[in-house]
Amino acid sequence: MIRGEGLEVHRSWPGKSSRCSLCGVNLSVAAGRVGLILGRSGAGKTTLLETMAGLVASSPGTVRFSSAAGQWRWGLGELAPREARRRMGFLFQYPERQLFGATPLEDVEWGAMPRCDGAAERALEAVGLPPQLWATSLRRLSRGEKRRVALAGLLIREPEVLFLDEPAVGLDPEGQALLWQEVEAYRHGRGAAVLVATHWPEPWLRCAANVLCLEAGVVLFSGPVVALPEAARRNRAIAALLPVTWRLRLELEGGGAPPGAPPEWVAAAKRWLAARAWSAR
Repeated sequence: MIRGEGLEVHRSWPGKSSRCSLCGVNLSVAAGRVGLILGRSGAGKTTLLETMAGLVASSPGTVRFSSAAGQWRWGLGELAPREARRRMGFLFQYPERQLFGATPLEDVEWGAMPRCDGAAERALEAVGLPPQLWATSLRRLSRGEKRRVALAGLLIREPEVLFLDEPAVGLDPEGQALLWQEVEAYRHGRGAAVLVATHWPEPWLRCAANVLCLEAGVVLFSGPVVALPEAARRNRAIAALLPVTWRLRLELEGGGAPPGAPPEWVAAAKRWLAARAWSAR
């Protein structure tokens, strides 16, 4: 399990006053479970991920990480200990920041060292990168292809906690589905904790245990997925963070409908949404 307690991060820029990017946030993700972070741009999602991963120091606040290999704690301006960092994997929003090799195969092989058993090839195949690109210069790959390489490089290290920052960026719908399936397969197979920050939460809502909604570093909602619809009915800021299918269902279940919607459209929408659960867990 990884748990953050009372996390606060203050940022300042030249000529401007300090701003609270995280304001007393509590968050925990158990082994084998998925935690989801929602929020508008600038809400503090990436800062929270980086703080939980020990890449950004929280002051005050504490992060605790426990596994079969041991227990670690950091806080009060500290970064994560090296042994804890070795057991965590971070997929950045900009994957080019974490690629080191000249080609996809070389980059993933670097993460697989000292193993030489074809694991790098299997990892690239698992994330759906075509074999003809394995020896191509990384500079020639698209952002979505680089994201697949970065994910392969992470999973080959077998981390116990995965931090995913906007994992859908740069991927087409098929690529998004493939990434979700690969992360799910790894989570179930390895029993890893997964923490995701995203603007496109629909596939993750099917498997998430808990959701945390942020606005300007402040928690709007924190709780199980099943409690999210009711919270969204009470707070429009939370509703605005949900997928369009969820927002449409909130409108229809509340007796409303989009302005100008003809009755047959409303009836069709109700039939379609009736087959969809709030959470498919």
